[in-house]
Amino acid sequence: MMDAGHEKPRMLGTFSACCTSSDHRRTSSAHSQPARTPPPRLGIAPTAISLHRAGRHSDAVRAIGSLVREQSIIHGRGATETVRVVSAAARLCNELALMSMQKGTPGFSFQAALDYLQHALNLPSAPTALQAVTLNNFSIYYSRIGQPQRALRCLLRVLKQGTPLAKSALCGETVEDNVSVHAALNMTSILAELGRHREAFDMAQQALHSVTAGAAYRGEQPDASLLCAALHNLAVQQERLGSTHGHVSTYRAAMLAAKKGKVDIKDPMAAFLTDSYEKATRRAQFGTNRVNPRGNGAGPAWSVRPGACARSCGDGVDGAEKSGMSPHVLPRPLTAGSPARSQ
Repeated sequence: MMDAGHEKPRMLGTFSACCTSSDHRRTSSAHSQPARTPPPRLGIAPTAISLHRAGRHSDAVRAIGSLVREQSIIHGRGATETVRVVSAAARLCNELALMSMQKGTPGFSFQAALDYLQHALNLPSAPTALQAVTLNNFSIYYSRIGQPQRALRCLLRVLKQGTPLAKSALCGETVEDNVSVHAALNMTSILAELGRHREAFDMAQQALHSVTAGAAYRGEQPDASLLCAALHNLAVQQERLGSTHGHVSTYRAAMLAAKKGKVDIKDPMAAFLTDSYEKATRRAQFGTNRVNPRGNGAGPAWSVRPGACARSCGDGVDGAEKSGMSPHVLPRPLTAGSPARSQ
C-alpha cells in the first residue's frame, strides 16, 4: 500500500470534451440552471448514430455529407437554412467522434474519430464557434493516441481565435459552454503532461477565471463540473510548483464546489475530489508536498462534460484565494456557453 509520502496528485479534466448535442451529457443538478433550448439536431442523427454503433463509420460520414450538399444546392451555400444544417452536421460529427473514442463501446475506433473530426472541420460555412469545438476535440484525439504536442497546437488555435461565444449570428443558436474554458482545462493537462508546470499553472488560473467570469457575466452560478475541474487543476499545479500548504485550501475549494453544486456524493468526480483533498492534507502533514516536479501529472482521462451549473463555491473560493491564487482569477467572465457538448 502506498504511503502518504508517495501519493501523487492527479489532474482532473483530462479531457474536457465539447459538443452541442443535448444527448450524451451529464448534469450535476437538474434544477440549478434555467432550462435552455437545445440546438436543433439533424433528422438523420438517429440513423448516423446507428451506423456508428454498427461500425459503419464511412456510411455515417457519407450520409451527413450528402445531406449538407443537398441543402447547399437547394438553399445556396451561405443561406441561413444551409448554415443551420451545416452547424447541426458539425455537432453530430463531433458527437460521433467523441463516442468513437470511448473504449469498450460499440463503434470504438480512433480512426473513425479522426474521420468524423476531419469531416466536421472541413464542412463549408461552419461557424467559427463550431470549428473551435472541433479543434478542442481534435486535442482529445491526439492526446488519446499519445501525441501531446499536436494536441497542444490544436488548443493554441482555439485560444488564439478567442471565442467569447454566447450566440452565433449565423446559425442563431445559443452555445452551451464557451469552448475557451474546455480548451484551457485541456491545455492545463497537456502542459503538465509535458512537464511545463509554470505554464500549466498560468493556464489553470485562466480556466478558473473564465469559468467564474462567464457565469457572472450571464448572471448565473458557475458550472459545478467545470469549476471543480478548474480548482483541482490549479491545486495540482500549485503543489507541483512547491506550495507548502496553500494548495490544500484549493483542493478543499474544489471539494466544496462539488458539494455546494449538489454533485451526487456517489459521483466519481465528487469522490475523486474528496480523495484528492484528503491525500493532499496528508502530504502536507508529512512534508511531502513537492511531488516530482518533473513528472507528467496527467492522471486518468476524466471527461468533464458541461452539465447544469451549480452554486458558487463560497468559502471554497475564499480558501483558494488565501492559498496564493491571484485575486483576478476569482469571479469574473466566461463560463462556457460552450458550443460544446458532444458527449
